[in-house]
Amino acid sequence: MTHFYETQMGHRFFNGQLPALIHALENIAEALSGPIPADKLPQMNDTDILQELYFGTYEPDLFKRSEKISSLDQQVIQEESSLLSLLDPITAELFETYQAAVSARNSAVAEQAYKAGFQLAVDLLLSGRLQPASGNRQTGGEHHVSD
Repeated sequence: MTHFYETQMGHRFFNGQLPALIHALENIAEALSGPIPADKLPQMNDTDILQELYFGTYEPDLFKRSEKISSLDQQVIQEESSLLSLLDPITAELFETYQAAVSARNSAVAEQAYKAGFQLAVDLLLSGRLQPASGNRQTGGEHHVSD
């Protein structure tokens, strides 16, 4: 009587298929031991985000005016008024042209930073590396990047 491991099919199974199967199981075990990919984001209960995105009115809390920013805005306005009162009309016009150029540059830099940050956040979420901190899933709490 011939045993399975002695047959040509047995040799293929034990020398090729079985090691491949073991390797596949090891890969599955390794993948399952890593971080679980995020599949659901916290709910936003107080807003209809899709409508706000469509109409261009969505403003995340991150970009809403804070007391500190409002205070700095007031300081900028006061300093600008003081400076403009000392300038002759031609120099004042040059200064305003300069301000417009700086503002356009700063907007482009902010837009580029926003796009880069958004892309990074999406990449981290899809890869499962950005996970809600425990206990903060529904409150929109801080997030961390896993190792």
